[in-house]
Amino acid sequence: MEQQHGPGTAIAKYSHLPALTKEQATEVMQSVYPGAPNTEMTRAILLCVNFALNPLMGHVFLIPFKGKEGTTWATVLGIKAKRLLASRRRPFSYVNDSPRLMTKEEQEKVFGKVDEKNIVAITILQDPRTHAQARGYGKWPKDATPYGTDKGNSPENMAFIRSESQALDRLCPGEMPVGIEVTDEQFTPPVAEQKEEESGAIEAEVVSSKEADEGHPHTIEQLKSVMQLCNWSPTDVGEFCNKEKGWKIKKYEDLNPEQIAEVIDHINRNPK
Repeated sequence: MEQQHGPGTAIAKYSHLPALTKEQATEVMQSVYPGAPNTEMTRAILLCVNFALNPLMGHVFLIPFKGKEGTTWATVLGIKAKRLLASRRRPFSYVNDSPRLMTKEEQEKVFGKVDEKNIVAITILQDPRTHAQARGYGKWPKDATPYGTDKGNSPENMAFIRSESQALDRLCPGEMPVGIEVTDEQFTPPVAEQKEEESGAIEAEVVSSKEADEGHPHTIEQLKSVMQLCNWSPTDVGEFCNKEKGWKIKKYEDLNPEQIAEVIDHINRNPK
């Protein structure tokens, strides 16, 4: 993205700033993604501001997807951004030669069977202070070709990215953006190439929040993180839970994991 918006462009002055103000993030996102809907634009801007990220550094993307009901947009994090966010919170290292492909024995131990249809990867992260480890697992279909294979991308790399994304979430529970898709930014198509007819290829490379959280239930800490990201107050959450859903919730602890997931999804779709 830096090459697309380098010297000579109006937003080039922001390209090396470690963090952007809301006004700067708005200028950048509107310049780079003029066709994106306001709701998703606002979500991406708040993500940049609240987590000190810069789209011009490949941290945050807006990507269109073509589906049965037309084109929708998604806010997407580059994997480098997730590494950056985790490193700000605690030191970590990659252990046991990961990310790497899982052996059949490991798959049987973790999943109870060997996945014959997917490439399966594992990432193991460790906090050197406490020696606590966080494991993440990622899959990629064996018969699917990812975007950017001509530039060095591979199905194995996509499985690695998915496993690393989950491991980073588990290393920093409640401290990472929730409900945000993740991709390998070095193989994300330039904005000019993000046309509807190509969006199916793009979509296949994004780590869905559902997959990243598989076996990792949403927590109250994650809910609060999303509330901060999307400018939702406890009163707003209470009105949604009690007036719209009729759950009769008095405090966060009254929410079960399924309800927390539903609230997080609703907030992500309706940032303020």
